[in-house]
Amino acid sequence: MIKLDKKDQYKHISAGIALGLIMNDESQIPADKLKVEFAFTDAWRTWAHKQHFPWMTDIASYKKKDLDVIHIITYLNERTRVPYLGYFWDSEAAPGPTLYLHENTGFDPDDASDIDHAAKIIGEDQRIPATAWKDLAYRFLESLDPATEG
Repeated sequence: MIKLDKKDQYKHISAGIALGLIMNDESQIPADKLKVEFAFTDAWRTWAHKQHFPWMTDIASYKKKDLDVIHIITYLNERTRVPYLGYFWDSEAAPGPTLYLHENTGFDPDDASDIDHAAKIIGEDQRIPATAWKDLAYRFLESLDPATEG
């Protein structure tokens, strides 16, 4: 397995959670930093693939490093985006950070082969399937809005 530096881990997490949100038909997160942090932390703690991201594995340690969860989630923006992925975050959008699809990539969020290809690009050597990112995003969304649990 390739060891990723901190910024590469942020990019992978940002791209992965974005893919998971797309798979859960969601393209926006709230601007409420505290709410997002608690929801992401809750989802992250039980995620089966968190060991691939040692900078994030211990929630307590990343809080000590003064990291901003919204910054990590939205790290994949137009400037830092991963080539060939068809989407990026705009953290300045209102009412909260929003995912946008790149029109010129041909990425189709409804095409299973595009989703699988995106997961392969994100995962590189980690071999994290798209369904794992979808699960992380689902748990994150569920923690954001507990009324939708069911």
